[in-house]
Amino acid sequence: MEPISGAHFRKRTLQLVAGVMTSRVLHGAGTLVAQALRAHRPSGAAAVHSMASGVGVPTDDKQATGLGREVVMAAWKALDPYNLLLPKAASGTKEDPNLLVPSVTNKQTVGCICENTIVLSSGSG
Repeated sequence: MEPISGAHFRKRTLQLVAGVMTSRVLHGAGTLVAQALRAHRPSGAAAVHSMASGVGVPTDDKQATGLGREVVMAAWKALDPYNLLLPKAASGTKEDPNLLVPSVTNKQTVGCICENTIVLSSGSG
């Protein structure tokens, strides 16, 4: 390994210090820009967040709106209001029948597709 000269050491040290100072200056500038935007925004507008403000990238929970937000909030409460999750699987035996099939009616409907053109179904009440 070759010895490091004093000039090379000073140059490398200045580069490291300049890099740290630049990142601090940019971090401060980002904060100032965010504060300026917050100060001049109309009341009721959404807050401006930048990566330099320390808030970071918003998560799906914070960014979701509308129906997507309802689904995310229901998932946090372990609910499935729109039947997005699969029903609990059962073995389908006599001891453990698979009777919990979601339906829009109160009647049990059994269907069979024997061929592509023939559909047989039987409904019982």
